[in-house]
Amino acid sequence: MNWNDVRYFLAVMRHGGLTGAARELKASPSTVARRIETLEGALETRLFERRPDGYEPTEVGRAMVEKAMTIETAMRDLEDGFCGQDGRVSGTVRIVTVDTLAPLLSGNMPPMSKAYCR
Repeated sequence: MNWNDVRYFLAVMRHGGLTGAARELKASPSTVARRIETLEGALETRLFERRPDGYEPTEVGRAMVEKAMTIETAMRDLEDGFCGQDGRVSGTVRIVTVDTLAPLLSGNMPPMSKAYCR
């Protein structure tokens, strides 16, 4: 079983269908559908009933949610705790610009205090 397929499973559970899950995961709905099919194949179990109005979890799918969410939390903790430990960049960032652009940049800069691993 692939952890990424479990992420897709949880996104479909949260959104009840492919479109919202695809938006969350920045993927296409067809990719989400394929990942769900791959997970169901690995488990040899249907996790969703496909309906015209969305994906309805089966009994097994509903039973799997809590354990999958526990795994998701553990994976985030791992990523947050160890992401960017080697080669962490630190120091002062200076941006040189003309006076008219400075107010536009100052309010739109992302925070730079955390390593971005995602």
